[in-house]
Amino acid sequence: MTLDTITSAAWTDDDPRYRSSVIRDLLVHARRPGVISLAGGLPAPELLATEVLGDAMADVMATGGRDALQYGLTEGETPMVDAILRDFPGMGPANVLVTAGSQQALALAAAVLAGPQVAGAPAPVALIEQPGYIGALQALRAAGLEPIGVPVDGEGLVVEELERILGELSTRGVTPRFCYVNPTFQNPTGASLSPERTERLLKIAEANDLLLIADDPYKELFLDGDRPDGIAPAPGVLSLGSLSKTLSPALRVGWAVGPAPLIARMTLAKQPADLQTSTLTQAVAATALGDERWWQAHLAGLRT
Repeated sequence: MTLDTITSAAWTDDDPRYRSSVIRDLLVHARRPGVISLAGGLPAPELLATEVLGDAMADVMATGGRDALQYGLTEGETPMVDAILRDFPGMGPANVLVTAGSQQALALAAAVLAGPQVAGAPAPVALIEQPGYIGALQALRAAGLEPIGVPVDGEGLVVEELERILGELSTRGVTPRFCYVNPTFQNPTGASLSPERTERLLKIAEANDLLLIADDPYKELFLDGDRPDGIAPAPGVLSLGSLSKTLSPALRVGWAVGPAPLIARMTLAKQPADLQTSTLTQAVAATALGDERWWQAHLAGLRT
């Protein structure tokens, strides 16, 4: 059997699981001189904290460089896990997985929740906002899931439509593996779930035993008022987050926070993928976030 025979059997050009990411393709144009790209969630280069991150890197190298350059824990290094948990009271280390951005967290969750697929059987389904984040669609399809859209309006996911779709699926004997939402400043509409709609969404999810995956990378970038509540982790909620929009995309530091059994399975799925998120970038990020006064001032500057 030749290499061409093997690859053609495992991969076809029209395989919906593997399509080029439009987000990645757009970077080619975003890097052109004179272009200000509004097509992707790229932080403005002039707002990246080069000096602080440079100092953090120097501090890491001076105080624990050998450890930072070594292999680390799949779950995440303790300083980074502790920094994440500051925003999640009631959660502990067993509820956290540090990932290579929130995109990897979603890909791992989708793969775990899709489960093993039987040849010829209908694809398992997952619910997603429509219009929805294109990177999420890519992750769902790569996991073998069939995405089903739930409409979005100015207050985020339309919960009445979610309830209707769940009812229709139930009559067909179909149980969605999860529902993926951007609770705050939804990609691509910018809508945020109102408190009333969030409460209704949680009740519908609980009544239907539906896991919510709440991907919330933008909630620190509110323009006025107080930080939105988003959707807190709970037995039926997996919360995803990232430092890509607030500190640096290149650090590739994100996280999943949620039910310990699901986190444990995602951890096992991460090991054959990349063993761990970079020990070095976790150390740099945790050092920068450790200066709480600077971090809050930095976030305030981003909002301005």
